[in-house]
Formats: sequence, C-alpha cells, structure tokens
Amino acid sequence: MYTVYFIKADFAAGNNDEAFLLAYKVALAANFITGLIGVFLGCFGRLILKIVPPAALLVPIAGIGIAFLGLEQLTGTISAPLVGYSTIMWVFLGWYAGIKVGVGPWRIPEAVMVILVGVVLGWATGLNKKEDVREASDLVKWWGLKWTGTELFEDFGEVVDYLGIVIPIGISASSSTLMCLVSAKEAGDPFPVHETMISDGIGTMIGAFFGNPFGAVIYIGHPAYKRSGAQVGYSLANGILYM
Repeated sequence: MYTVYFIKADFAAGNNDEAFLLAYKVALAANFITGLIGVFLGCFGRLILKIVPPAALLVPIAGIGIAFLGLEQLTGTISAPLVGYSTIMWVFLGWYAGIKVGVGPWRIPEAVMVILVGVVLGWATGLNKKEDVREASDLVKWWGLKWTGTELFEDFGEVVDYLGIVIPIGISASSSTLMCLVSAKEAGDPFPVHETMISDGIGTMIGAFFGNPFGAVIYIGHPAYKRSGAQVGYSLANGILYM
C-alpha cells in the first residue's frame, strides 16, 4: 500500500528489479515509523482508553475483520466454488452450529476440519497442482536473519510522500491493539496497557531492521481462543510454527 506509485512508475520504465527494491526499502521505513507511532501512543494508552469511547476504537478492528479476514478470504473462495463453498460450510458447521467431529472427548479442531476438507477436495478436483507444491517447497528452508538497517535508512526520505498513509495506518494499528486489550479484559484477562503497546511498537521497529515490512501485533480474538481452551502452549506453538 505504501509503495504502489513507485512500482507503477518504475515498472513502466522497465526497471522491475529497481522498482521492487525501492518499494521494499520504503516499506521497511514505513514499518519503522509505524512502530514509532505505536511506542508513542503506548505511553498514553490508559489515557486514550479513558477519553476515547470503546465503540470508536472498535472501528479499526472491525475494518480488519471485514476487509482482511472477510472479503480477502472470500474472493479466493468464490473463485473456486466447489472447493470454496464446501470449506465455508464446515466453517459454519464447526464454529457457528457447534458440530464436533471426533470420538468421545477427542475431537478434531474446527480449523483442522476446514483444512482437511479443502485439501482433499483441492486434489480431487484438480485445483491443486504438483508443480505448485514443488515450487512452494523450494522456499521452505532456514533463511536465517538478515540485517537490513542499511536499506531501511538508505531511501528513508522517500517515505515522506506517503506519510498521509503511514500515519493513519500506525494509529489504526495502535487502536486495534487497544481494542484487543479491551476484549481480553472483558474475558477476564487484564493485560498491562503500556507494556503491551510499547513492546508491540519496539517489536515492529526491530523487525524493520531485519527485513520485515509487516508490523508485530497482538492476537485478535483472545476471548475465542480462551473459550477453545488455549493457554500459554497455544502461543508457543504458534511462535514455533511461524519461525
């Protein structure tokens, strides 16, 4: 989002590699600024919660739910209806209708059921391709950490033209963090506001120094995880899988 104009301009000139690198550097710079905003707003987290109505803070988190978790996922589903609609059916059966698949106390988690249905139907209908799996498997290896501090500040001035996008996104990310804290508190887990927001921002800035153009965020949906019985091990397993 930060760098679309750079890409368009340089792609038109035929400098694809240069356009990608410039876009990547600006994305790192934008992510670093987003982290700074998170740290700054984290210092005033409790004050913001006192002044701003929770309903107003729900807007960013609702936007993420509708745009990213909803519409973006739905487009891929609709493009392959035989597979897509069958997996959506299992989403509704598992999470909304409460239907459990398993034997006795042992049950298959709802998300695993959705994945199994999608994988089986994907191969059965020819939607999945062997060559795609081989191509993807080539990327699955240990890449290690790469210092990108030089690239981060190399074209830092270029991000100035996009501050009108970066700053609102940074504020929106902090608002989402606040609402996640509010929802967790409603579920009986009051996490420290300052510590959570500031560590989020610092984590985002550290990521920018190691090639990550995406912000570090806390979980959205804490009450749902808690209802499913998730504890510390859930977060640990997620961290290991992501790494």
